[in-house]
Amino acid sequence: LNAYGQFTGILNMVRSIIMVGWLIFFTNLLIHVILRGLWIGAIGLRYVSREIEYDTLEYNKVFTDHLKKRVGSYDDFIERLEKICSVLFAFTFLLFLLFLSGMLFFLIFGMLMNLAMLPDEPRKWLIGVCIVYFFIGLFVFIDFITLGSFKKIENEWFSKIYLYVYRFYSTITLSFLYRPILYNFIDHKYTRRIFYFVIPYIFILLTFEDFITVDNHPHFPPEYYGLTEGLLIKEHYYEDLWVEHLAYLDQDHYRQEHKYIPRVFFKQFYLDKDLSSFFVRMLQSDQDMLSDNGKIDPFNKPGISFSLFGNDQFQGEFEKEQKRIYRDSLILPLKKEKLALLRKKVFEADQNIDTAFIENKIDSINEEISKISSEWFDKSEDMSKNRITQIRDFYLENIEFSIDSTDYKDSLTCYFHVHPNYHEKGLICFFPTQFISEGNHTYKFRRKRKTNRNSENLSTYKVDLPFIKLEVE
Repeated sequence: LNAYGQFTGILNMVRSIIMVGWLIFFTNLLIHVILRGLWIGAIGLRYVSREIEYDTLEYNKVFTDHLKKRVGSYDDFIERLEKICSVLFAFTFLLFLLFLSGMLFFLIFGMLMNLAMLPDEPRKWLIGVCIVYFFIGLFVFIDFITLGSFKKIENEWFSKIYLYVYRFYSTITLSFLYRPILYNFIDHKYTRRIFYFVIPYIFILLTFEDFITVDNHPHFPPEYYGLTEGLLIKEHYYEDLWVEHLAYLDQDHYRQEHKYIPRVFFKQFYLDKDLSSFFVRMLQSDQDMLSDNGKIDPFNKPGISFSLFGNDQFQGEFEKEQKRIYRDSLILPLKKEKLALLRKKVFEADQNIDTAFIENKIDSINEEISKISSEWFDKSEDMSKNRITQIRDFYLENIEFSIDSTDYKDSLTCYFHVHPNYHEKGLICFFPTQFISEGNHTYKFRRKRKTNRNSENLSTYKVDLPFIKLEVE
């Protein structure tokens, strides 16, 4: 997921499909195992005890009639269990494939909307395409949940047009894969009743964790207010506490709790050295803030690129323009002159020409090309160094860092860094601690961020995190 940019949405969609699919299969197949076990037990009991003989129970007539009506035959009970177990496997796959179709529909819609939101003028017409795509898709969905009510309309022109619409959405959502199961479900009264439970069942699975919440400590402050007031110690914000926390977990719980580091990640809660540090994670929205607010060009073109035809496409527009000027205005004229001299030397070798003069001229051109290339690469390197400094300085301009009431921003020494946790990219900033007295103190961190891509305004993310300064040995 550290790919960020446009690819992150696709990865999140794939992750959601896998997680919900796992939940659907786990839940349904667990129910199937339980019901199939009950079915086997019922058949075993039927072999020993035969049918239910209500008369031998010697109940009064009221209860006997009630039990015969409500409980019924024991064979009917076994048959009901068999029907449920037989349908459950097909229902499971149908449920997952329907969810997959819905995700593919919204994935294509999201990709079209992302293209439509690009600043290029010709792509604004895609907004209209997105609206048409969504509402026609909604039309097909209504037909789906009403079990094909639009397919029953006796109008030849409507049917022909709707057939093309139906086939288009069937293709992009891969629904043609489960059409046989779907239509076999809805053509029978018993399975059709189960089909009506598809949409609420998916909704229940997606929101199950929010159905019931238990809070045994209602006076414990919410995390947000605890962090902003400096009254909460959360190990996820301190590397030493986080490593200690993970060390207590077994392998399964380690995988569950190991996660991305937060926006700011401090090296120590127990401060026992003269130098400490914190890591500021780069956010996906930072590229918009750097380009729009900082007016800093990126090193590379954002998004997904393919390097089959060279690495130039990874360069930003500024680098491409500079390279074009270098190639077309400086290098190409010299190469053309050199080629002309070589041709003259080859094709007019039998005439009286000054070959020594031509060779000296070619050597002069080679030296000039080498000189220009060297100057260009030096200039390109200087541009890269200046841009690195610009990016770092812009980050620091939008960061405030103090300990208690003392501003430490001027004491920061920051470097670009890839954190070993999940290879998060960002800045690691070092600050001196020798003048901090022993005891309890508070890190106060503020950071400007861009929450709206189309707005120049920046909001402020802030945390106040307590720490303890120990005696330095």
